[in-house]
Amino acid sequence: ELKLDMQRLAPRVSYLTQVTADVIKQFNSKKRSRNLLDFSDYEHFALRVLMNDDGTPSEIADMYRQQFEEILVDEYQDTNRVQEKILSCIKRGNESDGNLFMVGDVKQSIYKFRLARPDLFLEKYNTYSMDGEECQRIDLHKNFRSRSEVVDTVNRIFTKIMDIKLGGIAYDESASLRACAAFPSNKECKSELILMEKPERDTGISAKA
Repeated sequence: ELKLDMQRLAPRVSYLTQVTADVIKQFNSKKRSRNLLDFSDYEHFALRVLMNDDGTPSEIADMYRQQFEEILVDEYQDTNRVQEKILSCIKRGNESDGNLFMVGDVKQSIYKFRLARPDLFLEKYNTYSMDGEECQRIDLHKNFRSRSEVVDTVNRIFTKIMDIKLGGIAYDESASLRACAAFPSNKECKSELILMEKPERDTGISAKA
């Protein structure tokens, strides 16, 4: 039955695919006619320059690979597949002898609507180890921005509500923060949790029974 459904849907899916391709082609044509580029264009044009048709790095990618001594990527949890491919074209070596250094926190991933893939970060987080000779992970726990009252409260809350199902990572001892900033002692500094009730929506419609 499943195969039969797929056979029946195939022509419709093919048609929708063609419509999508036509819209993209027309949209790109309109942008080019007005000399416009968006951020996605920059990514895909860069990839077109750095990658051959067979998916291998181009000569230009080889030139950049020799030019860059180190590649440092911040907010890696918000990287998408295109950006990951760009990096793979210009980085040297592999995980054991490469020149790519990534910093990120999957708990701060907020750009899935831009096609960010936090699973790219999680894949490396789960593969690399603290004492790994080939793929080393460095956990950054120390917090120098906030008082211990704030850090302890954040840890207490997220330990209860964040797990692998919710955020892709467990908020355990390895994910918790450590308060390391030296603040003047102040007994009045306490964390406060303010709960706000969302008011019911006023539709402006009244009714009488």
